[in-house]
Amino acid sequence: MFEGLAFYESVTGHKGLTVREALPGWTRTMDGINKTVARSNDGNPVADPETFPAELEKEVLDTFFDGVVVTYRENPEEFFYNFKPVNELEDYAVTYVFDHVGEALPWVPVSNCCSSFMKTQIGPWKDLGWWGNHNSRDNFTDYVMGYLAAFEAEKTSGLPADLALAAHHAAEAARRVGDTTTFFGNILMTVDERNDYYTLAPAGEVRPDGRTEWQDLGSISSCQMAYLAKALSKEGLHSPVPKVPLPGDLPHEAIEALFKSIGITLTTCVKKCRCLDEAWFGLTFGDLLGFKILGEPWYEKAERLTYFYPDLFYDLIGSAMDDFQELILVQSGFAIMRKSRGIPLYMTKRMHHSGTLSKSRSSLQNWSTGLTGIPRLKPVPSKSLAKRNIMQNLIMQRRCFTKARSMNACSVLIRR
Repeated sequence: MFEGLAFYESVTGHKGLTVREALPGWTRTMDGINKTVARSNDGNPVADPETFPAELEKEVLDTFFDGVVVTYRENPEEFFYNFKPVNELEDYAVTYVFDHVGEALPWVPVSNCCSSFMKTQIGPWKDLGWWGNHNSRDNFTDYVMGYLAAFEAEKTSGLPADLALAAHHAAEAARRVGDTTTFFGNILMTVDERNDYYTLAPAGEVRPDGRTEWQDLGSISSCQMAYLAKALSKEGLHSPVPKVPLPGDLPHEAIEALFKSIGITLTTCVKKCRCLDEAWFGLTFGDLLGFKILGEPWYEKAERLTYFYPDLFYDLIGSAMDDFQELILVQSGFAIMRKSRGIPLYMTKRMHHSGTLSKSRSSLQNWSTGLTGIPRLKPVPSKSLAKRNIMQNLIMQRRCFTKARSMNACSVLIRR
């Protein structure tokens, strides 16, 4: 895993970029009979830019490929225009085919939504590696979980030499990602399909087919994620926390999109985050969760409303569920950091409550389907159950955060 994290950061040739997926650009044959590993590109042998001990390759062959020969096709130029049209006829016809198919381009269209396979043009993987340029904020928190494991392994004594080296490679990649992300104002950058390879642009700003998104997908959209990017950097995150930019603040983005829809170009100032617990409109999660309607917490009224109008909140906020999932992962990331990076006790408790969100989500799904025996106020058609679960998941997040609403979460110390 650690070497994989390092590869994902190095494959583009640009320091500190993340990618959605990556391929080494060769056909690899693992021969467990003759105990050899062969790599070729267009029939010609190629060398791995990253070298590993021969003993490690032998161990992999003996453990996973003993007595068999397996060929991995990891070059899009080889499989995309011949195997894919046969294996995925429908998807290939409606998704992968654009006007420029067949042209000599340094990228391969793999989605009309978000991503293309870019061919590496600089660095150690030049003219060999391929990578997906949809490195949105959705993927950032997934990376962070691996990076935090690398940090912990890097400072752990007594590890085997190869494991310690791999952890160091991943940790160095993490620091470069943190540095690059913060350098660009908390925007995850990429190489798009319209500019040259040396020009970086915010990820997910324009679709591969040319349509412009109402918001780019590389701008970090929560203060918690912005501070986590700062924590990954070489400088780290110190107490008291500094103000950091939040270019993907959803209320700002939504207001700009609304005015644009009526022909008015409105450019708002980039929001600045002030503390770790900041949510939206300058309020903390404690402020939002403490809001009441006629003396009753808003979430209790909303929970009852879902029984009568199960589709209401799905239509309003269904598309934002990824953002809440990212928030859960970010909180988990800070909780993992608490041992060795000096997060105060009150913050540790807050992260403990936030870390129960995943388990709570599963419990609420059971409640909504009646598996726990809790009665519903009215029968709900099965097709509406998933939609109603979304609001109930948010309600459980409220319950987990409520215990921390009185805690000042604006001070934290994280060192590496």
